[in-house]
Amino acid sequence: MLAPSAQKESMQIRDDQRYRIISRMEIADKNIVLYDYMDFPKDEQAKNLRAYNEKGDIIWIAEHPTKAINDCYTEIKVNDEKTLVAYNFACYICIINIKNGRLINYEFTK
Repeated sequence: MLAPSAQKESMQIRDDQRYRIISRMEIADKNIVLYDYMDFPKDEQAKNLRAYNEKGDIIWIAEHPTKAINDCYTEIKVNDEKTLVAYNFACYICIINIKNGRLINYEFTK
């Protein structure tokens, strides 16, 4: 079920508290967190989209559609089909598998 984290604070995040949170939402008993990519090292790809279980343990880190070191996620939302959609710095719209963080589909938009 879907609930913005501001409405449901029972989900915890134990990992990665050194990064600022841009967006957070609860989907299917997972706390999906988008961290500010500016807080990550500049010489490697930002692994800034992550999912946590109800205890705050990390479940997955979302894969990216490219291998570019400047790649990162910039926005997340849930579409009408209750699917996680992530927008990527390299101009991709990505559909992310909620169970494992892998790409289901992606489309270049530029």
